[in-house]
Amino acid sequence: MISPRCLPLLGWVCAAGVFAWAQAGQGAYAQSWPAKPVRLVIPTSPGSSMDMIARIVAQKMSEAIGQAVVAENQAGAQGRVGAERVAHAAPDGHTLMIMSPSTTVVPTFLSKTWALDSRRDFTPITAAADPVTCLAVHPSLPVNTLQELIDYMKRNPNKVAFGSSGIAGVFHLVGELFKRQVGVEYIHVPYKGVAPAVTAATSGEVQMVFSAVNNVLPHQRAGKLKVLAIMQQERYRDFPEVPAITEIYPKLERPGSWFGFFGPGNLPPPVLARVHAEVVKALLLPEVRTKIEAGGMLLIANAPADFNKMYRDAFTVYERVIREAAITPE
Repeated sequence: MISPRCLPLLGWVCAAGVFAWAQAGQGAYAQSWPAKPVRLVIPTSPGSSMDMIARIVAQKMSEAIGQAVVAENQAGAQGRVGAERVAHAAPDGHTLMIMSPSTTVVPTFLSKTWALDSRRDFTPITAAADPVTCLAVHPSLPVNTLQELIDYMKRNPNKVAFGSSGIAGVFHLVGELFKRQVGVEYIHVPYKGVAPAVTAATSGEVQMVFSAVNNVLPHQRAGKLKVLAIMQQERYRDFPEVPAITEIYPKLERPGSWFGFFGPGNLPPPVLARVHAEVVKALLLPEVRTKIEAGGMLLIANAPADFNKMYRDAFTVYERVIREAAITPE
C-alpha cells in the first residue's frame, strides 16, 4: 500500500515520466523528418516574386533532405484556399506555406469569409525576404526631393493622386500610413495590380506611386519616373543616391511586405527547428541569395522567434492603418 505522503511525489514522477516520453517522442519525430514528400503551398498564381522564392527553396531543399519538396500553387479567394489547406494540415512539418501579410494578416481584418485565426493557426518559421518599396513621382510634378513633395502636397491638398495595386493591398496601406504620418492629403486611385499602377504613373494618369523597386527601376532609368525615397531603414544598393525614408522621418512606420514560410499551428519545437534549419540553409545559398536580390528584395532568413515578432507586429500596424483609413471588409 502506498502511503498518502508519497502520492504527491508519485504524481510528480509520473508527470516527469510523461513529459520525458513526450519530449523523446518529439525528438525522434524530428529526427525522422522528412518521412515523406513535403508540400509547399503557394497561395497565389505562378509568376510572382513569392512564387519564385518558394520554387527555388523547394528545389534546394529537395536536393538537401532526400525527399521531394513539391511547390503547389493554391490560388483563390485572396489566399484563403491555400491558407485553409495548411491550417488544417497535421503539424508534422510535411505541409508548409509561403505567405505575405496580404494573404494572412490583411484578411483577418477585411475578409468576411476568412474563418481562420491567423495568429493561432500558423507557425512562423522564417521571413525569407522583404521586397524593397519606393515612392516615385511623374516628372511633371515640380519636385525633386521627398521634402519638396511633402511641402507641395501641404500647399495643394488633394491635388496629387497616387496609384496602388488595389484597395487594402500593401502599397495602398503604405500610402495611407505615409500620408497620416507626414500630415498631407492626396487621392488614392486603385488599379488591378502593381503593373497597371506603375504604368498609370509613367503616363501621368496619377502623379505618384508606391511600388516594389524592381517595377520602377526601368522607368527611373528611362526618365519616366523620379524615385524620391526608399521606404526602408537603409538606402538601397541599386539606388544609392536616393535617401531612405528614415533619413527624413526616423520614426516612420510602414506595413510589412515580407514573404515568409509557415507551418500549421502548434508545430512541435523540434520539428520547427529542423524545418527552419533546412529552409534557411536553402535561402542562404549564394545562387538563391542572388536571385532574391536580383528581384529587388532583401534577404532576411531570421530565427522563428524573430519572425514571430515581425508577424505579430504586422497585425498591430495593419489593424491601425485599416481602422484610421476607414477601409471596410468585403
